[in-house]
Amino acid sequence: MSIKKCMLIGDPVEHSLSDSLHNIIYDYFGLKDWRYIKKRVPGNELENFTKEATKTGCIGFNVTIPHKQAVMPYLDGTSDAVKKMGAVNTVKNENGKLTGHNTDWKGFIEDIEQELGIGQGGDEHILLLGAGGAARAVVYGLKKMGKKNIFIYDINRERALNLADEFSLCLVEKEDLGFHRSRAKFLINATPLGMKKEEPSPLRLDDSRDDLRVYDLIYNRETELLKSAREMGLRAASGEGMLAGQGIEAFRIWSGFNIRDDEKRELKDRITGFIREEVGK
Repeated sequence: MSIKKCMLIGDPVEHSLSDSLHNIIYDYFGLKDWRYIKKRVPGNELENFTKEATKTGCIGFNVTIPHKQAVMPYLDGTSDAVKKMGAVNTVKNENGKLTGHNTDWKGFIEDIEQELGIGQGGDEHILLLGAGGAARAVVYGLKKMGKKNIFIYDINRERALNLADEFSLCLVEKEDLGFHRSRAKFLINATPLGMKKEEPSPLRLDDSRDDLRVYDLIYNRETELLKSAREMGLRAASGEGMLAGQGIEAFRIWSGFNIRDDEKRELKDRITGFIREEVGK
């Protein structure tokens, strides 16, 4: 039996749930010849890894921090989404040629549609916290949905300004955060704040709209932001659905499978159930 090997590379990778996530997918489709492993790749070994990956039977690999941008010079091509976002999280090896993709944005938009009822188009006021790599995927996804009124804040003003200029967003100054929070119909946290138990919410939700919807990309715990939103009766969701969705899409790219919508939903339920159990939600 010829083994089809997939991988996650980054530094570090030990904490990642990607191997379990993908093994759930392989089990679901009865793929006994597929394997997924995690491999720590320091920055000074990244170029050599990409050269060797084409020779070792690796049909594809996921990329996590800090290599999502650094890996791009070593690829033979990239998708249109990657060209716009400037970040790769999935690489396909096809006949020795490496092509970079980004599946984070698709996992995000599918999850907010399913969990929060966020539809295509619309002129709702959207407040995005964070301007890092995760935020780039979020913005790309929102733009693909036809969203226009996106306001962005990051503690690093220059980084937020660069992303705002690149995607035609509205920059929010710190002193104006309260105003935008009170007007927002959709609030997204794409910062790491809240990942640790002792960390506070990045933003208070008092005097927010009754119809505000909240999405926090953090999936390893119920953050203070989500807890506050749910206590107020607001519709809210965390990032495990996005994590599941991006993994399913990465598998589709590698395998070429035509995954039906009902299969996606069942896979997502299995994966998010596993994540919640693993992190003790």
